[in-house]
Amino acid sequence: MNNTVNACLGYSPFEIVYGRRPNFPLTGHFRQDINTLPNDCHEYVQNLCARLEIIRSEVKEHALTSQIKMVERVNDSLNPLQYAEHDYVYLSKNPTGQGQKLKYRYAGPYIIHKIHSPHMVVLKDPDSQKCLPNPIHINRIKPAYVRQPNPAQYFMDQVLASDFSETSELSNTTVPHSEINDNDSNDTENDTGKILMNNNSNNATDEQTKKCKGKSIQSPIRKSTRLKKKPARFDDESFTDPGDKTVSSDENRFYKVKRILARKIMDGTMSYLVHFIGEPAQNARWLKESDFDKKTRDLINHRLPPQIL
Repeated sequence: MNNTVNACLGYSPFEIVYGRRPNFPLTGHFRQDINTLPNDCHEYVQNLCARLEIIRSEVKEHALTSQIKMVERVNDSLNPLQYAEHDYVYLSKNPTGQGQKLKYRYAGPYIIHKIHSPHMVVLKDPDSQKCLPNPIHINRIKPAYVRQPNPAQYFMDQVLASDFSETSELSNTTVPHSEINDNDSNDTENDTGKILMNNNSNNATDEQTKKCKGKSIQSPIRKSTRLKKKPARFDDESFTDPGDKTVSSDENRFYKVKRILARKIMDGTMSYLVHFIGEPAQNARWLKESDFDKKTRDLINHRLPPQIL
């Protein structure tokens, strides 16, 4: 690692310390001219110091250049925030330790009391009106958007039952037929009378809503009209078609055969394990072939069930 050239500095740490490049296992041996060798150790030290001075001066320039590039790269990707006094902000707490990851990461909101510099601000608690003892860097705060408590009535008034009934009665009121004239001149008067009546009804409803405040209407409960379909395991028709259903008798009762599960020789005769429609498979029973009708026998002969020994 110390022998690798640093991309920012342009030199390896070994060359910065010793003034020469390191030797690797595959580095070849080069002959050196004897005339280039220093006459004594003092000359060797002077040449080494001069070489180290050149290397270290270049390292400083490269480090400053890379630092400027890094700062420019970070500033280009930043979204600068402009804070002003009396702005609401949240303060990062950076909780650490055991059992801290589920706690709040920000405290506040606080109010910016003073701005000492573009990077340092003084925060004040809006509840206690006390300032925090130390200035805070802007990297630890983020803007908070605090809404004023109910500046206006956002939602509509509740519909009152009494208002609904009275407004419906007023809307159903009509002008008697005897008061309507056939003359065209009186039509305009009747129209204006209707308009005045509507205005009076609106005023009446406004007064009634003021009087009947506090009586909320209870909306009827809406019941679903969707038909609920039973699961397939409870639907017997999902396993067999109506034409495949067979009937067998047992003690003057008829059962619809759903499927033949198995067969077995019992007491010298072939018996079949029958699963009836409407019953679970655990209630399947062993029946002899003589208990089946012709249609059930044809079904067994068409597809024999597995035999159990």
